[in-house]
Parts: sequence; C-alpha cells; structure tokens
Amino acid sequence: MAANPAVALGIVSGLAAGAFIYVRKKCVKKAALAAVTAFLALGTPLHFIIVPVFAGYHANNILHRYIDRNWASFLVSLLGLPVLFGVLQATGRLYVTLSVPGSLDLGGALAVGIGMGLLFALLIVAGTVSYALSSLFASFRRRQTHD
Repeated sequence: MAANPAVALGIVSGLAAGAFIYVRKKCVKKAALAAVTAFLALGTPLHFIIVPVFAGYHANNILHRYIDRNWASFLVSLLGLPVLFGVLQATGRLYVTLSVPGSLDLGGALAVGIGMGLLFALLIVAGTVSYALSSLFASFRRRQTHD
C-alpha cells in the first residue's frame, strides 16, 4: 500500500502542534491533546467536522469583539460559510485524488468515484452545518453568561 500524503501531513502537524504547546505551557496533557486534535483535523476525514466547529466558534467570538452585538456577530459569521464551503470542497478534492485505489475496471472505477463523491459531498454539507451550529452555540453561550 502506498503512503498517503494526507496522513503524513496529519502526523507532522500533530507532532508540531504537540511540541509547540509543550514548549509554551510545559504540560504534557495539553500537548498530547493538541497533537491528537491536529492529527485528526488535518490527517483524517474528520477534518470536515473538526475544522468547521473550531472556525465557527472562533469566528463568532472574534466578530463579537468588534461588533459587540451578540446576534449580529452570529449573522455576520455566517458570511464565512461560502469561504468554508470552498475550502472544504478543495480539501475534499484533495482527499479524493490522494486515495485512488489500484487498477480497476470501468464498473469498479465508476462505483468508487460515485461513492467517494457522495461521501465527500455529505461531509462538506455536515461541515457547513457544524460551522453554523458552533457559531450559534457561541452566541447562546455568551447570552447565558451575560444574563
């Protein structure tokens, strides 16, 4: 089986994130958590869920610093959905091209292509929905702490 560049990227990024957190905080537990999270976010298809959740939550919080209106920051954060959709589409295309199986006949190639296309379309939709829900969660959480 050939090496998968996406998994290699996840391993390298996980090691880098773990080392960075360990140098800054001197906590092995936080460094291990950062390493595992970075590996899962960049080296596996869980990238389609983990990255949008972090992006939606933090986009809402960053916008709230500038806008200082809770629900307005949520609505403005939804403007990031087209950008996120494009990024997930590009990374989905990358995963499809990196995980091509060996030689197949025409029927097998069609089945694999259609199946992977549908899978990544579902993951892209799940990613955009999780972005919106995590941004909404940030607004609800902020509302609970300020009331």
